[in-house]
Amino acid sequence: MFHFEQHQATVYLTSEQDADLMDSNIPWIQPEQFCPATDLWQRLWEIVEKGENGENGGSAQNAPQNTNIKGYAEHSAAELADLRRKKLERLNSVGINELSPLTRVAFGGVPVSPLPRHEAGLPVWALPTRTRYLPGFDGLHDEILDYYRWIQQTPEEYIMRYEVVSRVQQVIAKLFPGSKVEIYGSFQTRLNLPTSDIDMVICDFESSNLNQQPYEALRIALIEAKIAEPLTLKVLMGASVPIVKMRDLLSDIKVDISFNVKTGIQSVSLIKTFIREYQVLPVLVLVLKQFLLQQNLNEVWTGGISSYGLILMVLCFLQNHPRGAQATSPENANLGLLLIEFLSSTAKTTVMKTALSE
Repeated sequence: MFHFEQHQATVYLTSEQDADLMDSNIPWIQPEQFCPATDLWQRLWEIVEKGENGENGGSAQNAPQNTNIKGYAEHSAAELADLRRKKLERLNSVGINELSPLTRVAFGGVPVSPLPRHEAGLPVWALPTRTRYLPGFDGLHDEILDYYRWIQQTPEEYIMRYEVVSRVQQVIAKLFPGSKVEIYGSFQTRLNLPTSDIDMVICDFESSNLNQQPYEALRIALIEAKIAEPLTLKVLMGASVPIVKMRDLLSDIKVDISFNVKTGIQSVSLIKTFIREYQVLPVLVLVLKQFLLQQNLNEVWTGGISSYGLILMVLCFLQNHPRGAQATSPENANLGLLLIEFLSSTAKTTVMKTALSE
């Protein structure tokens, strides 16, 4: 039977009764952030930071640099203290008097409470009334449905992300009058994991009135408006599509901002059309996104697969399935069988072969 690997991770999550009391501005650590990949990068970071030899005799000089999973390893204690102060000031301005669990752990704070376990010893996404999963594809089908219900974006998460979009839009509107901001990617298609970033594109803007490049002007404006974390804000000009990468100072949500690239906007309507046609598509995509995240293969720049690429792979699999609608319609589909068939059919690709071998 197929199960996502469970870990005794330090995470912040409350019971269902407490969920309504959670402030939508506080980014609770999600369990999928803790996986074999994060364990590996944590060990590498400790080697770099402490100067200790690795288990195989490797030295800190040979270990990859900038491998801190928390994102702050390259900064001094004074810089981190200043960032902590700015975060607290920003939170206090909206009536929140504590740092998020994610930020506290990143700054070396106390561990947070473990994730509550299912009463029957099943994965945390199992329905409370479920006592076991059947063996074989039927049990895997039920577990996939449970996970899909559990991982979908909650109203609180949507509000928190929408507020981030609104704050960034206000800065852009002031800096680039007459421009139009569009949202695309997984947040727009509702195929995002809780830790996914928000993709934004600025269209129809005029930069002739600026004294510097628009990317640099936006970077400075986001810092001055106290929207973005100054330490983690980056402008990637060497990418195929230059982007501004930021982390929201208030919520810790990551945002990617590009200029005048409308292909992502067009792909949103295409994906929504296919979701209506293939209702099993979002279920398989979210399960596979989780799987790739656990193997650290969810980012193109680290050798993984983009969300859009993964969607196209699953779509191609469904469109060319030998049993056709008999296998892919919601009434007849066995999600466990479809998942195994997809993994089998894509196992020859380099990325999937790497993920499946872990």
